Amino acid sequence: DGALARFDNGRQVWRISAGQVLSGGVGASDKLVVVGTPKGDVLAFHAEDGRAAWQTRASSEILAAPVVQGDLVAVRSGDARIFGFEAADGKRVMEVMLVKNRF
Repeated sequence: DGALARFDNGRQVWRISAGQVLSGGVGASDKLVVVGTPKGDVLAFHAEDGRAAWQTRASSEILAAPVVQGDLVAVRSGDARIFGFEAADGKRVMEVMLVKNRF
């Protein structure tokens, strides 16, 4: 149902609805919580209070939990691409097409 929650020492700090079905899992840092959707949307929320931070789009379904590291959010899409987005605003800074194994 798109629900996200933050817990601290077993106590719920906040709970929100992302407003969309989610896929791939949750990536987080001390500043951001990031999720993907089957439609390729990437949604970021402030870790402190769950407020929406930004939304952007990859090329297809997000298959794995986003990785949030420093100033970068990385996601993998269903069409064998890896995207890098700026953690501050979701601006796309990288796109790599993976080569499928032919062995």
